[in-house]
Amino acid sequence: MNIITRNQWGAKVTAPLQKLNLAKVNAIALHHMASPTADIYEVQRWHLNSPNNWRCLGYHYWVGFDGKIYEGRGFEHVGAGVANQNDRIISIGFQGNYQSGLANIPLSPPMPDAQFNAGVDIINFVRTQVMTAHILGGHSEFMATACPGDMFPLEEMKALKKRNSGYILSSSVDDLMNELVWRGIVSDVEMWRRRGNEDVNLRYFYDKYYHYMLFNGGSVKADFPSLATAMDIFVKQGIVSNVDLWMEKMDGDDNLMWLFRKLAAYVN
Repeated sequence: MNIITRNQWGAKVTAPLQKLNLAKVNAIALHHMASPTADIYEVQRWHLNSPNNWRCLGYHYWVGFDGKIYEGRGFEHVGAGVANQNDRIISIGFQGNYQSGLANIPLSPPMPDAQFNAGVDIINFVRTQVMTAHILGGHSEFMATACPGDMFPLEEMKALKKRNSGYILSSSVDDLMNELVWRGIVSDVEMWRRRGNEDVNLRYFYDKYYHYMLFNGGSVKADFPSLATAMDIFVKQGIVSNVDLWMEKMDGDDNLMWLFRKLAAYVN
């Protein structure tokens, strides 16, 4: 998963924003734009020109039709998505109009898979960073509004299962590498990217581990477990089933053995 930062897309902030106390955050709210075409720049213009005097894009994150994820207020600042509750809510906006029957506003086509799957990714990412964000709902579940619309795939998204997948998969080896570097787990990115692309079993392991890490979080422990303990951890978490295969692959492969022990220490 790649998040386009505020600096990268050119976000504007017209005045200092209120700091967000993440310890108070217990919910994630999903929004649509009530426009069939508005991109993040047009939405930003609306918010900056709002009679409520919003100081920048109101959402913490925003997801386009193409699956690109943009940083809005991030984890640093209080959002402007849910009146009188913004100090406890992370708001995620989705491009498109998913409310039928709006006068002179065409309904968007069904949500593209790229946008839907990116929505699952950013929700899981928020939850790994804000462990208290247990509540997930549409804007209308927090206040009286039609948002995110009757055609928004809300219940499907709440299941946090990507489309065309039996479990949440990384879209590429690069997604996993970005996560592992960010979490301080690996440094030799090129080696692990190459090995993941060349070894179908290792790629499968990457996908299973990526799913578990995003959904459950974790932290790096001070001491690495033994290899036997690491395998027991992965079996218990449903990440590994064929223990003999992996023991054979690690025989004489100190790099793979090291990675397994370090990843087990993280998800345990």
